[in-house]
Amino acid sequence: MTIPGHGNVIQDILRRQIDLLAPDILYFSDCTSFDSRFVRSLTRRPPLVVGWQAAPVPTGTDWSEFDVLLSGLSAMRDMALRLGAKAAEHFMPGFPAWIGDAIGPSEERHDLLFAGSYTPHQHARRNRLLTLLGEKALSGAFDCAFHLTTPPEALPPALARWARPPVFGLPMHRVLRSGRIVFDSRSDMNAVAPDGTVFDVAGNETANMRLFETTGSGAFLLTEHHDNLSRYFEIGREIETFRSEGELLEKIHHYLANPEERRAIARRGRERCLRDHSMARRIHDFDTIVRRHLAAAAGNADRGKRMPERVSATVEETPAGAGRPIRHFCTYFDGNYAARGLVMMESIRRFLPDARFHVLCLDDTAHRIVTEQQPAATAIRLSELEDFDPDLAACRADRTKVEYYFTCTPCLPRMILALNPDIGHITYLDSDLYFYRSPEEVFTAIGDGSVAITPHRFSPACADRLVYGRFNVAWVSWRNDREGRRCLEDYRSDCLAWCHDRLEDDRFADQKYLDRWPDRYPNLRILDGKGINLALWNVDNHRLHRRDDGTVMVDDEPLVFVHFHGIKHIGAGTYDLRLRDYQVRANMPFLVDELYKPYLASIEAAFGKLAPLYRLAIPGDPRFGQTRNTKMDDVAGSAGAAASAAAAGASSAGYAVIDRQTALRLSGSDWSGSAWEQDDVAERQEAAYRDLLTGMRQGQARIDLAVAATAVAACGLEAPTLLEVGCASGYYKEVFDHLLGGRVRYAGIDRSATLIGLARRQRPGTPFEIADATRLPVADAGVDIVFNGVALMHIVDYEAAIAESRRAAKRFVIFHTVPVLHNRPTTYLTKLAYGQPTVEVILNEGELRVLFARNGLAVRRVWGSIPYDLSAVLGESTPTRSFLCEVVEPVVPLRPALLNIGCGSHFHGDWVNLDVAPRDSAVMPHDVTRHPLPFAEGTFDAVYHSHVLEHLPKSAVPAFLADCLRVLKPGGILRIAIPDLERICRLYLEFLNRADSGDKEAADRYDWMMLELLDQMVRNESGGEMLRALRRVPLPAEDFIVERIGWEAKGMIAQIRAEAAAAPQAAKPSHPTTLSAEAIGRFRQSGEVHQWMYDRFSLRRLLTETGFIEAAVTAASDSRIAGFAAYGLDVEANGRVRKPDSLFVEARKPI
Repeated sequence: MTIPGHGNVIQDILRRQIDLLAPDILYFSDCTSFDSRFVRSLTRRPPLVVGWQAAPVPTGTDWSEFDVLLSGLSAMRDMALRLGAKAAEHFMPGFPAWIGDAIGPSEERHDLLFAGSYTPHQHARRNRLLTLLGEKALSGAFDCAFHLTTPPEALPPALARWARPPVFGLPMHRVLRSGRIVFDSRSDMNAVAPDGTVFDVAGNETANMRLFETTGSGAFLLTEHHDNLSRYFEIGREIETFRSEGELLEKIHHYLANPEERRAIARRGRERCLRDHSMARRIHDFDTIVRRHLAAAAGNADRGKRMPERVSATVEETPAGAGRPIRHFCTYFDGNYAARGLVMMESIRRFLPDARFHVLCLDDTAHRIVTEQQPAATAIRLSELEDFDPDLAACRADRTKVEYYFTCTPCLPRMILALNPDIGHITYLDSDLYFYRSPEEVFTAIGDGSVAITPHRFSPACADRLVYGRFNVAWVSWRNDREGRRCLEDYRSDCLAWCHDRLEDDRFADQKYLDRWPDRYPNLRILDGKGINLALWNVDNHRLHRRDDGTVMVDDEPLVFVHFHGIKHIGAGTYDLRLRDYQVRANMPFLVDELYKPYLASIEAAFGKLAPLYRLAIPGDPRFGQTRNTKMDDVAGSAGAAASAAAAGASSAGYAVIDRQTALRLSGSDWSGSAWEQDDVAERQEAAYRDLLTGMRQGQARIDLAVAATAVAACGLEAPTLLEVGCASGYYKEVFDHLLGGRVRYAGIDRSATLIGLARRQRPGTPFEIADATRLPVADAGVDIVFNGVALMHIVDYEAAIAESRRAAKRFVIFHTVPVLHNRPTTYLTKLAYGQPTVEVILNEGELRVLFARNGLAVRRVWGSIPYDLSAVLGESTPTRSFLCEVVEPVVPLRPALLNIGCGSHFHGDWVNLDVAPRDSAVMPHDVTRHPLPFAEGTFDAVYHSHVLEHLPKSAVPAFLADCLRVLKPGGILRIAIPDLERICRLYLEFLNRADSGDKEAADRYDWMMLELLDQMVRNESGGEMLRALRRVPLPAEDFIVERIGWEAKGMIAQIRAEAAAAPQAAKPSHPTTLSAEAIGRFRQSGEVHQWMYDRFSLRRLLTETGFIEAAVTAASDSRIAGFAAYGLDVEANGRVRKPDSLFVEARKPI
């Protein structure tokens, strides 16, 4: 219930209604106006009190009477527990499907449409973006319709021109449908933590209902990127996102120019919304949550009556102890995987000693092991399953081994229920799970559900894997009732009809069928608890920690089981965990030390016991993926043809470092090119990949093959044309056909006639052509994707190859498996490949990103690929990267090379951007306090850094500026923005004199200037005295502070003021809190504090001493950098200076 505030009258009415109705469940959609104080005022407390929240929470809110708080924001759920709620769960309201039909047909009338609020404090960022869009529209780029709640006379001119009346309800949905593009950006949700730090309640997540209102209405949604969006929609396929102002404008222009692609995304978005996010779907989710928590709350008799049980046709299960049924599980594995299966079963028996297991043994060794080592398990031979299910056996001929195993997944539990009709419930488990708490906690979540499945819950880094299915076949439960049996029969029919290890027509193996189940089976339960099925693909969504009682926690929920997916046993006591495959960044070293190491010790001990008894070889991994540690012993190819010397006899040797001139000379001669013209080299290379392709079809796609397919899928194109540069014998054609379901329209070029001849023989019907990477036989923007398949490292004239790839690509260029250096400049090598001499180029990543930027390529994603370690030769590691670059605009001849150091979240795609903690793939990680700039001398036309210099130790600044001088071209410009010490001092003295004369306003400004002068240099904790000052209500000298800090701070200050005004004052401690020396030291080394301050004289002198000339103060809006204003780095599009307290200085490098 959401009730407008009318004082105690409304609350009295509510109390009377609640007393009269005596509900079992009291649900608040406004649980800040009606928090625990209202609940405690009730005569009768309902058995279950539930709240929903997705907005900032006023300080002083009490949720201690709430049994469960629902929110789509993980930070809000964490806050709920801190404010006393007994539990917090993920939940989002649903979209009423009838609205889509009620809208009816609608004509697209506006290029860009927005409907929503415009308020100065809660929507500061969105207001800025809307103003930018309005200004661009005034220039004729596109037209807008902004349906805003604010009157036009109160809007900036750029917005007033496009303002329309506000709309709500069904008219709003009709309006949304009328836009070619619907823009959205959620409100600011700043709040103040108990320690005084300002934080965003939403983090980098969103719970904006406009996601579903727009897609459900059938409109194309372009929204700001947030980490949890992939939980709801597939980005680039069902909705589109942007991360910066530049990317927002780029995508508006792109999708206006490509209406068919735009409408296809809108259509898929609507289908996904109606399928997964409808109100009907949410009712089932809500019912599951309510029943689970009501059952827990009903144990206390004085809190109300229990909800009546749902009528069920469930078969009664054999009792086990005090009312608990015996649990039956099934799984399958071969002898090499048996150690993991045994460990998994024992982890369950610690909690359920009477559990029963039914194991499909995929070979005789597994059957012997299960029979002899696990008395709680029934060993089932594959032949027994085939005898019971002849239709399964009939599928064997057209399935690979792994595909046949996948086909067995539904057939096994079906047989078990048919042969054991007294079993009331059967659960399939992958054999690489490990339980930390009782599976009964999962069964409690299932409740009386007939079917239960586990979602992947992909982290942002793994969002592109959603194409393989929303749900994971890790834990799947079926109740022995009508719906459970129907689900098993349907699942079996689907898998018998088609079950292949590739994407095809919205199918993938036995897994993607599960995506259809929420619509098919009303009594299905989705097991989305954080502690259920924790895996590498979702662990970065959470914070892992151990409670005082030893319980491992996943955010606020206990860990139940981990899916240790795809671990590869590669040697005695040696395992590859595949952390980098899933780009795992968080929870280290806890994840490895507290979870992986103990698990590995368990399976190693089990394997050590089994190996001598059953003559086991080192375990492979027949179901899940190849090792990360496979060495790319040779990456071979002409003009960049890619190959791996995985086959015996393929080797690389004789490395020697050479200079560029030598490399150019050798690459242009027969000495280097002859390697790829040798018939035996081409055949050996093809043989090496033939083995890899076979492994891929058996479910063992090596990391470089998987990354290639992932990168192409991340482009989000329906059926793209793709040109592979350096295709060798064309094996990536088979990779894309298998892993992407034949959706890619492939062609390949290579400069080697021998390799192209082999490609045509091996893959007839595919277009292959002899051509050079620097002269592609394609018109400008002639293909959707140019795929440089491990080719760049073999192209000495890589600059020309990058430019040529950019010319030929319409949408994307992928540079796949590129070995890079971070500190050493680009280095040229000679080596022997397959016994033949060749030249390699190991590129400096900084230089590579410069070339991308200069050629109009914006880096959208970066993946690690197969290792290629040349540290023994080059003195530093050479990780491989796969770069997905988007074509962002026509290339301007002689486009300048520009560098932004310490950019934070404010950067432009035309620049090479560095930051110590990048928040975007367009930003390259680099710490200038530890390493010199990773670029060659004379690389950049301009270097820029804003509010960086003051954070460096004074002694380190001369070397840093000298490095800026080094990377500039002769005549290049350095632009610096820093806090202006002189202006701070002058204002301090001015307000000191006035305050001393009794001027109250001056005294308030004096207090603020004292903080500017000292606080950020002397503070020992984040925010310091400055943050405490901003929390004051009312805030003295507010307009002056905004004038000093910048307009973007106004929203933050207003939010802090609102929070502080609603908060009761905490009791003041009797004595100040004393921080430890260690805590102070850690904070002061964190980078927040100012190490030194500068004025116009000291900075100009320092620049001159470093070797710069013409050092001069300039205005924020002026610059000697050509076109600087267009980048919006110091002055925003509306003319506001971003950091008005700054001193701006430019200097030039001598010619």
